[in-house]
Parts: sequence; structure tokens; C-alpha cells
Amino acid sequence: MNSNRIDLVFEPTPGSASPPQEALLTVAGMKSQARLVYYPRSKGGAVLARADLSVPLDVRWRDAVDLSAPRGGGPIGRGRVLHPQAPKLGRVRMARRTPLLELLLGDDA
Repeated sequence: MNSNRIDLVFEPTPGSASPPQEALLTVAGMKSQARLVYYPRSKGGAVLARADLSVPLDVRWRDAVDLSAPRGGGPIGRGRVLHPQAPKLGRVRMARRTPLLELLLGDDA
């Protein structure tokens, strides 16, 4: 399903800088620039993020995602789609959404 906004989880590449505000997302060979907003986490480990895409991508739940720095930069991390049609949320509602996304992680967290 084509989406402009997705929720995702990813493991940062070892040695990568702090989580970026922008990234190039690749899903099943399709690419889109994305603005990233991060969810607060109650557990350590993987990073939960909302990606606002510049070009809609045909994504499904649990699709693999590669993140790289925009404009030819190196890899940022690898992960998967948690919600392919994420609703538009403010910061307060994002904090309330974190427990749902952690449930979608299942045993992978």
C-alpha cells in the first residue's frame, strides 16, 4: 500500500553518529528521502521512528528497511516497517503510541 508516513524500528549501524533527522530509506528496491522523528522508548536497544516520506512507497508490515545518510552518505541502520499507514500525530500522542509500537515489535525487541 502506498504510504507517505510509516512507523519503523531499526538497529543503528555500529559506529554511526547520533540518530539523524533525515535519511534515504530503501524498501524492496524503492527509495525515498525521509524526515525522521523519534519515539521515546521505555526499553533500550532498537530505535523507534516515524518517517515522513518525500515520495510515497508501496510498503507492508514487517518489510525490511535500509537507512542511509542522504546525498551519498554511508549506512545508518537496518530495520523493518511496524506500521505502513501511520497516522499524523503530535509529540504528546507520539509518547502514547510507543507502547503499541513495542507490542508490534513482538519478541524481536
